[in-house]
Amino acid sequence: MIEAFFDRFYVEKEDFDLYDELEKDKEFPFTYHPEIFLLSACIGYKYNLRVPLEEPKQLTQKTSVLNLEYAPTIYDAFKSIAIIHKELDENGHLKVKTIMEEFAKGGFRKLYGEILGNSSKKGENLLNYVLLNLYGNE
Repeated sequence: MIEAFFDRFYVEKEDFDLYDELEKDKEFPFTYHPEIFLLSACIGYKYNLRVPLEEPKQLTQKTSVLNLEYAPTIYDAFKSIAIIHKELDENGHLKVKTIMEEFAKGGFRKLYGEILGNSSKKGENLLNYVLLNLYGNE
């Protein structure tokens, strides 16, 4: 199994403006698309929400996803998932990027639609959700 080189991630085109909305929200704890993308990928994996991209749109490159401090750890986790499930493309490359994008799509939809809700206090909703649901309470 070979790891394919890539330099950017994509999200669903219809979700891109919602990423922008969160990025511009001064109360939201994440300030860049890559942070929201990684959180979405993790949420998508936790809830098994893998959804293929239909109309990909490149994330804004204010900072690279993999340059974030914790990104290599998350990437390595998804690499392990690709290896365990033998997720390979037609050239024998691990589909780590694809897996992350697909889980991020499902996770973002849960994040935006259910976790953050329609409240103007999206950051507060996220904190409450994390504290109530992701730390040991199954």
